[in-house]
Amino acid sequence: MPHNFVVGRTIYPSVRLLGPLVYGILQATSLTSRPFLALRISRRDIGCGDQWREGDFLFAISPHKPSGVNEGCHLALGSSLDERSKMLHVEPPLHPEGGTLYVHTFPRLLEHLGPKPPISVAHLPHQLEQSSYLTFCRSVLDDYDRILQDRYSNDERSSGGSEPVEDEWHVWDNPQQTERALKREGYVFNYLEPQNFDLSAVEPPSIYQELLLYNQLAADYSWMGVTVAVNWALKLRNFDSTHGAQWSNLLLPDFSFGGNVPTFNENIKAPA
Repeated sequence: MPHNFVVGRTIYPSVRLLGPLVYGILQATSLTSRPFLALRISRRDIGCGDQWREGDFLFAISPHKPSGVNEGCHLALGSSLDERSKMLHVEPPLHPEGGTLYVHTFPRLLEHLGPKPPISVAHLPHQLEQSSYLTFCRSVLDDYDRILQDRYSNDERSSGGSEPVEDEWHVWDNPQQTERALKREGYVFNYLEPQNFDLSAVEPPSIYQELLLYNQLAADYSWMGVTVAVNWALKLRNFDSTHGAQWSNLLLPDFSFGGNVPTFNENIKAPA
């Protein structure tokens, strides 16, 4: 049951998340991220073994308990195991300046290893005692099932038209108009040396906000027609800089221009 306490930093989503949408990837790599403390465990330890997929799960560690829909999805890192008070046993103790740290059991952050996975990653010398580790894995499974059930029971079903969804309907679909199917298969993390991270002042992780930005980028650069539209915008920008086009209510080239202005044609309008 290998596991490690690590200091990670998000680099960018898996290429499979943004697919071959190169503009989305370029924007994603321009975002800045902040290091965060996490517990890294084998996906097989929570029943997610898959010979076709690689990568472990990371669970963020914070001085604050999670709130909102993830409220209650946490375990305290302490010096003894106490399941009733939701406390795990860590050796040596991991509590900066006498404060308590909480490992979040949801969401689980899938690591995408890429073509050349590292043989080992830098990690802290701390370890969960065996019973505590098993307790953590059970809590991850229980919280995941609970969140999933709540999400499905609260989902608003759509018939795809004006008619309401009938009680006997068990399957419905809400097709997404995207150029390519988005396959979220993890994120690329860079693991820092522990000595480069100040354990005496652990801050609430920004990883959740960062992943929201990444997921928004995936949506912004996957809608039907985005590639054609971006290419048109780039041609128009190039035309503007090359021919000194002047903007008013219409795009008007200067008198020396003898070519064609890039137009917003039917190929762009069709998927809009």
